[in-house]
Amino acid sequence: GHKFIDRFKYLIIMHLNSVIEVIMNPSSKHGYVMMLDVLGFRDFVSKDIGNDFFAIWESIQKSLYDKKEVIENRLRNQVIIDILCLSDTLIVCVSLSNKPINANIDDRELIVILPELINSFFQTQLNNKVFFRGAISYGEFSFSSEQTIVMGSALDEASDWYEAVDWIGIILTPSAEYAVEMFLSRKDTKPENKKAILTNFHEYPKIPFKDGVPPVCKYAFCWVDPCMGIDKSRDNWILILKIFSELKHSRSFAMKYKNALDFIHWLLFDEKGIHDFNSS
Repeated sequence: GHKFIDRFKYLIIMHLNSVIEVIMNPSSKHGYVMMLDVLGFRDFVSKDIGNDFFAIWESIQKSLYDKKEVIENRLRNQVIIDILCLSDTLIVCVSLSNKPINANIDDRELIVILPELINSFFQTQLNNKVFFRGAISYGEFSFSSEQTIVMGSALDEASDWYEAVDWIGIILTPSAEYAVEMFLSRKDTKPENKKAILTNFHEYPKIPFKDGVPPVCKYAFCWVDPCMGIDKSRDNWILILKIFSELKHSRSFAMKYKNALDFIHWLLFDEKGIHDFNSS
C-alpha cells in the first residue's frame, strides 16, 4: 500500500514539474484551439470491439498528422499545427510561426485550415461510426509536445464548451465566433478565404445546447457539403440514414444522434428551402 502511494505521489510531482516547466518557459502562441472527444468512448473500448477501435484511432491520428505535414509544407512553414492525442481526446492547435514570410497576415484567417484537418479523418470516422463532438476557440495557449501539455485561455474556453451541446458536432466558441466575424467584416479579406469559412461553418439557429448553457454560439462545422445539388443531397441523406440505422441507439445517445440528424437535414434541405425533397 505504501509503495502504491509513494508511486502515486511521484507521478503527481512529475506532472506538476512538467506544468511548472511550461509555465516558467512558455512558448506562448496565439491562434485556434480545437478540442474533440469520441462520443461513447467506453463502449468502443469494451471487450467486443476494443482492438478494432484502437486500430481506427491510430488511423485517424495518422491521417491527421499526414495532413498537418502537407499543410505546413504547402504554406512553407509559416503556420504551426500542434497535435495532442490523449485517450479519447484530440487537441489541435493552429498558430503562425514566429517569423512568418508575410508579417501582415492575420492569425484569425487560420480558421480556414481547420476544416482541411477535420476532413482528413472524416471519412474514416464515418465508415467506422466513430463520432466526435467538440469546440473551436481562439486566443492564447502554450504547447509542449515533449510534456504532452497544452494550456492557456484558448484551451480553457474550448474545454468549457466542447461538451456543452447535446449532439455530434463542432461549434465555434464565442472567442472564435467573434474572431471569424471580425475577419469576415474586413474589406481586405480574400474572397476565397471568405468562401472557405462560409462554406464550412454555417449559422445554425437550432444548436441544441444542454440545460443551463447560454445559447450564445451560432456557428457549427458542416459535416456535409451544403453546396451540392438536390440529387446529391438526397444520395447523401440516404447514406447518412443508413449509417445511423446501424448504430446502437441507447437512451443516453439517442437525442445526440437525433440532433445531429436534424442539423444534417437542415444543411442538405431546410437551409435551401427544400422541405419536401421526395417530390423534387
